[in-house]
Amino acid sequence: MRKTNRIIVLLVIAGAILTASAFSQEKVKPVNFRKLIPFLGDIPGFKPEGKAEGQTVTMGNISYTMVQREYASDGKRLTVIIFHGGSFAPPYLMFQQMANIQVDSSDEFIKSIKINGFKAVEHYTYGNKRGKVMILLKKHLLVMVEEEKAENIEETVKIASSLPLKKIANAVK
Repeated sequence: MRKTNRIIVLLVIAGAILTASAFSQEKVKPVNFRKLIPFLGDIPGFKPEGKAEGQTVTMGNISYTMVQREYASDGKRLTVIIFHGGSFAPPYLMFQQMANIQVDSSDEFIKSIKINGFKAVEHYTYGNKRGKVMILLKKHLLVMVEEEKAENIEETVKIASSLPLKKIANAVK
């Protein structure tokens, strides 16, 4: 199984490099992080750990906004990230590659799904019980939900589905 994982990782990296070179000239003006922070509110069953944090960064042709907040509940940890930026950015590249791969192994699975009408990817690793859901709201707008000690991926998908996804999409032009 380890060999299979290495092959998948190499395919994802190769695809990311090709995608990055194809989109490297594309410039996106991300929304300021302060506009996205309010969407990281309470999540039923979880307690926020600190305040939501964010940043908007511009370096030459590269610019992005990222906000995140961490939560906890009964030994479980949850991280919600909203990312708005160019197609070259690692979170966006990861989504694009994972959306085109389907994996079902004794270690993990990756599968494309729809959440509230949006294209999404679910990824679950059995060994460390980590659920990850990535939701593409618009071409340059991605929401990621990662849950540690998740009993199953359905739990993480349910949390991701409860987020105000349409409101987040409408907040970004």
